[in-house]
Amino acid sequence: MAVAAAAAVGARRGRNRGQLLVVEQELSRKAKENDAKRQQNEVAQSILDKYDADKNGTLSPKELKAMLADYSLHRFKAEVRPTAEDLVFLFRLFDNGGKAGGGKADGVIDRSEILSILGAWGDFMKQKEIVQNLSSKFDKDDNHAIDEEELQVSVASLIPCDTGCDEQIARQARDHKVGHARGGCLWQRHSQ
Repeated sequence: MAVAAAAAVGARRGRNRGQLLVVEQELSRKAKENDAKRQQNEVAQSILDKYDADKNGTLSPKELKAMLADYSLHRFKAEVRPTAEDLVFLFRLFDNGGKAGGGKADGVIDRSEILSILGAWGDFMKQKEIVQNLSSKFDKDDNHAIDEEELQVSVASLIPCDTGCDEQIARQARDHKVGHARGGCLWQRHSQ
């Protein structure tokens, strides 16, 4: 009887210890997650402090352009200034009004949107050579743009797809106003 009681107590203690370990692991995971978020917020705030010339707590397109140019030089050792088209593209992707804007574009980039833009710009810089090669290969009329017909030819040569998917990509690039070269690049990355 004493052995059975000791076994029951041991089992209960083991179960309690196991539950405690699970809770401790979850708390540790959440603490690390919170620490990472805090660090990201600090980085975003330091970027905002440096580039927010009018000190309104957001970045205008002009301020964002300066930030991205400096980021390109620092991170990629390349002097790349975002074009007006680049800025429009980034604002369409990431300007969601932040917390105060309730998810609607407000024409400025706030602290919560900065790191997403840096990530996208970094990806763009890494893919820039690919885009330039695609553009030189498929820009048959040398107008420094990929029109809808050129995009269809490029997509068809890069990615075997069902009939009509190249037309669908061109239509989406046109409808979303992201530019045909970017549309082709996005499709290529999506397909890999």
